[in-house]
Amino acid sequence: DALTTGSFNVAIGAFSLSVEDTGNKSVAVGYAALENQNNDNDNHNVAVGHNAGKAVTTGLYNTVLGGLALDALTTGSENVAIGYQALSSANSNEARNVAVGAYALQQLDNGSTGNTYNTAVGYAAGLLMTSGEQNTIVGALAGDALTTGEYNTAVGYSTLSAEDTGSRNTAFGYNSLKNLNFDGNGYNTAVGYDSGRTITSGVQNTIMGSLAGDALTTGSRNTAIGYLALSTEDEHGKNVAVGWAALSAQNAGTDAHNTGVGYQAGVAVTTGTHNTLVGANAGQNVTTGARNTFMGYLAGADTTIGQFNTAI
Repeated sequence: DALTTGSFNVAIGAFSLSVEDTGNKSVAVGYAALENQNNDNDNHNVAVGHNAGKAVTTGLYNTVLGGLALDALTTGSENVAIGYQALSSANSNEARNVAVGAYALQQLDNGSTGNTYNTAVGYAAGLLMTSGEQNTIVGALAGDALTTGEYNTAVGYSTLSAEDTGSRNTAFGYNSLKNLNFDGNGYNTAVGYDSGRTITSGVQNTIMGSLAGDALTTGSRNTAIGYLALSTEDEHGKNVAVGWAALSAQNAGTDAHNTGVGYQAGVAVTTGTHNTLVGANAGQNVTTGARNTFMGYLAGADTTIGQFNTAI
């Protein structure tokens, strides 16, 4: 009702776009949608829903769809908020965030930072994030405990759902890194169903494959690639397991420094350490043996507890 020379605007609903006077090219649909916008510019804001974008004053290029979505933002620009209460705490100049889903990025409030580049897609994705930056979260309840953590990527239901302030982790797959909560730069990468699911404070692990490294808790600097690879080890690290069920029984009670590469390489190793096993079924019967080097199909197949053996 304040428009004077503004052009190409659409306002539908009580109090929608009711302060704007000379601004152009905004769409407001719903009770009090874009109610406080007043920017003498081509604004290109779109807000659809009850109180959608209600507090925007001079923010530009925002796209809002959902009741109470982005309803506190004032000067921020280039945000997308779709879903009930999506991005509803951002109240200053937060910019370039994408929140899709009910409660997605609901608590984000880091206006002094400006461009924060968070993306959250899914029910309650990134729900508790307050000032984290450059996180990419896709999946219901994914990254829903993150507050100040940064540079994380979580894709899949309940991925990275315990981490709050930790940064630089990558989780792809149902429940991947679900229990990680390391308050620092974790540098964990987990790809696959339940991959790294039980890691709590382990860091610098690279896990790829369903159920790979799925018992790790505090173990660090492990590489596990393949179904069931390194799937029993819990608290220790510095192992490399590549292949179906490679080192799948290992739980050494120390940093074992084992390397198992190949189908079922070192599949029976339990507490053996410093073994290098390369080839399908290489060292397949080694249990507590140590410092063995076996390379080739079935190399060292008869060794169980022996040490310092080499078979190529």
